[in-house]
Amino acid sequence: MDLASIPLALEHTGETNLRNLANIGQIERIEPNAEMFSRYFVSAKRLLRDSSQSNVSIETRCIAAYTAAHQLCLAALYMRGFAPGRKLGHRAIVFQTLAPAVGADHTVMQPLGNYHRKRNRAEYNGWNEFDEADLTDLTRLCACVWSLTRKWLELYEPRFLEEAEKRANLAKG
Repeated sequence: MDLASIPLALEHTGETNLRNLANIGQIERIEPNAEMFSRYFVSAKRLLRDSSQSNVSIETRCIAAYTAAHQLCLAALYMRGFAPGRKLGHRAIVFQTLAPAVGADHTVMQPLGNYHRKRNRAEYNGWNEFDEADLTDLTRLCACVWSLTRKWLELYEPRFLEEAEKRANLAKG
């Protein structure tokens, strides 16, 4: 995904789309909160570190990377002042809001949706379909989501970015 192609008009269009989703109950309006954003960011970084541990199964590593992607998407949604609703499909809607939240396109959203379904099959049906290629792709998708989120933060909410980076550095120690 070409980050330079994200128009500055995203702020207006994305907000309208997110408000429309809130109006139909798919997401809820919340007060944007740097602390909540930071918690998701730090958690995602920790999960990505865990996913690189070769002494655990590939399924566990992929689930950790998937959860990291979900945490980053939640962070992106929270920074825009929204949270997933309480309806069935609340996890999937988090991935679907990436376009209006940070300008993600189908090259990011579609694979995340596919991994969501794969994760559900593992979680609810006991099917382990994960492999090393999935782990590599999930790690790449996390980097894409973070890059898009970071770009949005630099433009509109630099204090969230500063808080997240400060907390991430504290978590290292």
